[in-house]
This record gives sequence, C-alpha cells and structure tokens, in this order.
Amino acid sequence: VEDQTLDKCPYETCNQPFNPNTSSYFLEIPLANQVKNLFKQTGFYNNIQHRFKRNKIQDVYEDIYDGSLYRSHFDNNGILSDPHNISFTFNTDGAPVFKSSNVSVWPIYLVINELPYYLRMKKENMILSSLWFGSSKPSMGTFLKPFQKTMMELYTGIQCESPEQGIFKCKAILLCGTADLPARSLLCNHIQYNGAHACWKCEQEGKTAASGKDFLL
Repeated sequence: VEDQTLDKCPYETCNQPFNPNTSSYFLEIPLANQVKNLFKQTGFYNNIQHRFKRNKIQDVYEDIYDGSLYRSHFDNNGILSDPHNISFTFNTDGAPVFKSSNVSVWPIYLVINELPYYLRMKKENMILSSLWFGSSKPSMGTFLKPFQKTMMELYTGIQCESPEQGIFKCKAILLCGTADLPARSLLCNHIQYNGAHACWKCEQEGKTAASGKDFLL
C-alpha cells in the first residue's frame, strides 16, 4: 500500500477497506532503484560477468548457468547472452513477528544469478522487493500484482551506470523461484502437500494410513 491514509487499498485487484491497525497490508520497495544502486558500486559490473569468465568443466552442472532454463535465455543471442543483462531467483516465506500474536511477515527476496555464488548470497547483494505484514497469509493475486508489473518494466530495460562501463541499458528477467511446500502451494494457488489431492502430477486422492506415526500415502 503506497499511502496508508487511503480508505481502501489502491490496487485494482484488491480495493478492500484499509485500516492499518487491523488489516493485512504490504509494502513495495522500488526494485529498479535498487538495481541501479548496485551497478553504481565499484566492481559490481565486473562481478556479474562471472558466467563468461568461469572455468567450466564440460558436461558438469556447476551452477544455474548450466541448467536448461538458463541456457534457453542464453543460447542463440538470448537476453542473458548480453553482458549488461541479469536474471533473478526469488524466495518468499512467512516468519512470525511476535511470540504472543499470530502476526507474520512475508518478504520477497531476490538474488542476482549472474554474481558468483559467494557474492550472490551476501545480504548486501540481495534485494528486498516486497513485504507483506498482517495476521493473515498473503493474498498472492494482490501481493504479486505490483511485483509482476515491475518485472515487466525491467524486462523492457532501465538505464544504469557503473564506474567500469559508464551508462548502459540493463534488462532483467525473473528466471525462477524457491519456496518450501506450504509457501509453494500458496504461490501456485494449489492444495497443500498434506491435502486430499495434493500431488501435482496425478489426480489420485491421498489417504492416511497408521504405521507408527500417521503419514499421508
């Protein structure tokens, strides 16, 4: 929510009455500005060239660059074959805020795949894109709508500047995401892993069988 003085949520997919004291709400942190600030750091542009400079062992999967999804955007002059462009992996999950209440936060974090792994996972190189706060789980259709719009803007390209390269146009894509099973079900609007029709591959209805501890077949 961009303005907490509003009477209702401004996003068209929600438009529900808004009360910051009782409602769940979320914040969107400008993603393009964070990308631009990273490029302004000395050495960042050179670090994202890792995919071109690494010593690759033939037929060995060493990093995300070797997977078929990344290669589909790299080969044949794909968007990731341009040294100016980057891709993201996102993650989201809920975390309790207070022990005495059911209020939780759901952040959306992004890591830049083109950085070497030891730099990719450092907190100063991670991007916090959005943050849901409230007593209920996120309504993903509402929560992800502005995130989707921002990613479409990054796909068309933004103007960046770095000490090594000067001014250039950077395009970015969301390549993949990670989540635990409950969060994945919420993201994909699917039954949880312990539900009756939880399998994503078939239409078999699961049944509970007692064998020591109960488990789902």
